[in-house]
Amino acid sequence: MGKPEQLEDASPGERLRRLERSLEEVTAERAQLWAELHRRKALDHEVEHYKDLVQQFEQSRSWRITAPLRGAKSFVDRLRAMARLARQKLREL
Repeated sequence: MGKPEQLEDASPGERLRRLERSLEEVTAERAQLWAELHRRKALDHEVEHYKDLVQQFEQSRSWRITAPLRGAKSFVDRLRAMARLARQKLREL
């Protein structure tokens, strides 16, 4: 929309057309914002759903029983990575 003084200088018909254009722009922007709000709410809902699933998995008996195995695997993976790094360093010497 133009500056207020530009509207005052315009004819009533021109003022009406400018105001209608401004209203259309604002209405379109509102629709875009409304759609974005609903997309974000849907994403928030999805994130909460997956957080709940993770919590259910982590609280399950099988998850707790297999925790030592996952810890051991992580330890072995770190040892392998350190061994690879050590071999690379030895080759550089």
